[in-house]
Amino acid sequence: MPTQWNDVVGTVGGKPAKIHVDPSAAAAVDPTRPVLLTIAVKLESPDSSGLSTTSEDEDLEDLRNVLAKVVDLRLHARFVGTITTAGSYTLYFYGATAEGLKAAAEEVLVDFEEYPATFGSKPDAAWDHVRTVMVS
Repeated sequence: MPTQWNDVVGTVGGKPAKIHVDPSAAAAVDPTRPVLLTIAVKLESPDSSGLSTTSEDEDLEDLRNVLAKVVDLRLHARFVGTITTAGSYTLYFYGATAEGLKAAAEEVLVDFEEYPATFGSKPDAAWDHVRTVMVS
C-alpha cells in the first residue's frame, strides 16, 4: 500500500513552515533505526516568509524523491518527511547510523549544484522529532 503524505503549512520554532510528512511514521518507531538523520539545503530564492516559492517547489520535489531513494538504498534509512522554513529545506530520515549519509547524499547532490547541503544526526530512539514536531 502506498504511503499517504500530509502537507501542512504551520510554524516550526515560531517561524512559518511547510511540512511534508508521512503521518504513519509517528506510530512506526523502529528500534533498529534510533538515529535522526538530516540533509538541509539552502533555498535558492525563498519568499519573504523564508518558504520556497512555487517555481522552486518542483526542483525540491525532484531532489527529495531522488535523495529518499538513495539514502534508503545506501543506509536502509526510513524517509519520514521534510520541513521548509527560514530559507532552508530539510529532509528527515531515521537510520541505524549516520555513517555514509554524506557520501550517499553527495551522489545525488552533484546533479543539484544550486543547493549546497549540510548534514546532521542525533540520537532519537523514540522518534520524538517526527512525533512532536512534524506530526502534531
